[in-house]
Amino acid sequence: MVWRFGIFCALAMAAQESVSFVARDARAALLRPGGAEAVLPFTADPAPSGGDIFHCIVSVAGAEIALIAPSGVEINATNAEAQGYTFVSFRSVGNRAFLSGPAAIPGFHVTLELPPGAASGEYQIKAKPGAIASEATLRCAYNSSSPIRVALTVGQRYIRSGDGAAFSAMIFENTKPFVGAKATVRIRPRDDAAAPHIAEFELPDSGALNPTVGDGLYLRAWSPPGPGNYIAALRVTGVSGGGAAFSRLASAEFTVLKPLARIEAISDSAIDDNGDGLPDRVAITANVRVSTAGSYELAFNVRAGQRNLTSRTRARLEQGLAPITAGVSFTDLASLAPEGPYAITDVFLFHLDDPELPPADDRADGGAPPPTSRLDCRRQDR
Repeated sequence: MVWRFGIFCALAMAAQESVSFVARDARAALLRPGGAEAVLPFTADPAPSGGDIFHCIVSVAGAEIALIAPSGVEINATNAEAQGYTFVSFRSVGNRAFLSGPAAIPGFHVTLELPPGAASGEYQIKAKPGAIASEATLRCAYNSSSPIRVALTVGQRYIRSGDGAAFSAMIFENTKPFVGAKATVRIRPRDDAAAPHIAEFELPDSGALNPTVGDGLYLRAWSPPGPGNYIAALRVTGVSGGGAAFSRLASAEFTVLKPLARIEAISDSAIDDNGDGLPDRVAITANVRVSTAGSYELAFNVRAGQRNLTSRTRARLEQGLAPITAGVSFTDLASLAPEGPYAITDVFLFHLDDPELPPADDRADGGAPPPTSRLDCRRQDR
C-alpha cells in the first residue's frame, strides 16, 4: 500500500491550496402521501447577531414545513413573523439564467431565518406530507452564523489503484484551531445516493500520521476497496468555546482509478538528427508498465532556475512494458538558459481515453538532461 504522496498532499493542503470551509449541517428524509410526518433534528449554535438559516427542499408540491425551537414552540408560515423569524417559500425554476446555489435546485423551497439572539440547542424540522400527490424527497440544510468552520480534503482527487487515500479534516473557531472535536467520515459510492456506506471511521486529532496536537488538523489514511467514484461525508461535533454544542457536515469527492499505467523509469539522451556530429535535441523517454492499453500523454517541464518550458507527446500504449518519448530541442534549451543546468520535473502520464483525463502516474523529479557543452561549441562554430 502506497501512502506517501496522498498523505503529503493532505498535510500540505491547508497551507498550499484554497480550501472551502463551511458552517453547515444537513439531513434528508422521504415523504409518502398519507404517511407519517418526518422530523429532522439539528444542533444549532447561532451567533448573537443571528442570521442562521434552515433551508428545506421538497421534490413535489404540497408538504407542510415547520420549525420546532428548543423551547418546543412551533414556527410556521402563519406565526413566524410575529416571533421574529423570517419564513419564505418558493418554487425553483430551473431555467433562471442567474440563479445559483441551493436555490437553483428544482423543487419547492422553504427558508427559515432565526432572529438575533436566538437560543442555541436542539431544533427540529417537522415536515407533514400534507397534500403531496406522490412520494417526495425532503432535503434540509442548516447554515450557522457561529465562527466554527470545517473542511474536508482528500490528498488526491484521483487515487491510483493500490494507493491509499488520506483524509484531512480542518476544524477552526475563528482563526483558532479547534481541539477536542469528534470527526467521523462515512464513505459511499458517489453515483448511488441510496447505496449503503462502505466505510465509517473517526479522524484523530493526532496520531502516527500527524503527531501535532491542537493544530486543527484531524487526519487518517484509508484503503479503498477498489476502483470507483466515491463521496466522503465528514460529520464534526463538539462544544464551542462559548459552551454551545455544534454539528457540521462537509464532503469531498474522489475517484479510485482502475489499474492504468505506471512510470518505471525515465531516461534521456542527446539526439543528432542531421548527422553533423552535434546534438539537435534531447529525447526524454518514460518506460511505462501498462495495465490498460489505450491512449496516453506524457507531459513534463524542463527547468533552469526560475524558468521552465513544457513538452507534451501522445502515444498509443499496449499492455506490458512500453516506451513513450518526447523531445526538447537544444535551441529551446539554449533560450531557456544557455549555460544550464537543467532539470526534468513535474512528469505526468495522463490517460486520454477517460474524458476527465486522470493522471495515471507522476514523478516530481525526472532527472537532468545531458550537458550542453556540445551545443555551446556548435554556437561558436556557427
